[in-house]
Amino acid sequence: MQRILAELGWAQPRIRAGRAISNSGTAVFEDNKGCRDTTQNNGYVSGRAKHIDIRRNFVQSHVALGVICVCECSTDDMVADLLTKAVAKDVHLKLRDRLMGCPPRL
Repeated sequence: MQRILAELGWAQPRIRAGRAISNSGTAVFEDNKGCRDTTQNNGYVSGRAKHIDIRRNFVQSHVALGVICVCECSTDDMVADLLTKAVAKDVHLKLRDRLMGCPPRL
């Protein structure tokens, strides 16, 4: 994904993830606190989350290396919700404008 973004001219920002600093880190925006906590907590795994252990370790290792950074994003600002669920009209208009790169409406 990073190579595709680089070819399209979207430079990856310099980010700090844990102790590592990366010049090619990709921000992954997440509105689920449990998901964000799982990527940060190296030792704790809920009994209900054991089935995702391999994927969790993969993401945690990439966060530690600074390849990705899992960032908090409010549910109201999650542009992906526009494509995945029904949202209210005002939220739809706001997210549509953000997706299309339009300036915010006053």
